[in-house]
Amino acid sequence: MTQSHHLILASASPRRQELLGSWGIDFTLKAPEIDESLTPGLSCGPQAESLARQKAECVAFHLDTNVNNTWVLGADTLVAQSEALLGKPENEEHALEMLQSLSGAEVEVATGVALVAPQFDLFAGYVSTKLLMKPFSESEAMAYVATGEPMGKAGAFAIQGIGKSLIAERWGSYSNVVGLPRSLVFELFWKSGFRS
Repeated sequence: MTQSHHLILASASPRRQELLGSWGIDFTLKAPEIDESLTPGLSCGPQAESLARQKAECVAFHLDTNVNNTWVLGADTLVAQSEALLGKPENEEHALEMLQSLSGAEVEVATGVALVAPQFDLFAGYVSTKLLMKPFSESEAMAYVATGEPMGKAGAFAIQGIGKSLIAERWGSYSNVVGLPRSLVFELFWKSGFRS
């Protein structure tokens, strides 16, 4: 009889939990405790991948379970506008500032994904999606911030929620913008030997 594989999602993100569950993957949760400070000199994709690696490794290195059949999945999403990297807003004022910088701009959304397999073998990568944001006024941005949706979201918007009204066009993966690129996740599952 084949031993079942166990997946831990190293994330507190409800969006990632919903996506993984909708793909028929069983998992447990353990939020990582890492310093999410950005590394100077890294562009959006490599930066997101680096943070994803840190999250997955943090949880994997503190496992109390049988590591012989446990995989740990970490992910991180960042938004880049010109040279600026945008993570989650610190407060409502910061969210408004972020949104104003995005009005009418073309942005990159990158999600890094890292999978730590048994014996601490690491598989990682990132996916980038381009978005064209609609031009919107300060009052429209303030009204969006007032909904509370921008908080906890990279770039202060959510494509799967009210924030979709701020987006004019998308080139690339939708699930990547939500926070977990399906194609990359399943590619890493396959490479690492994880079977749900």
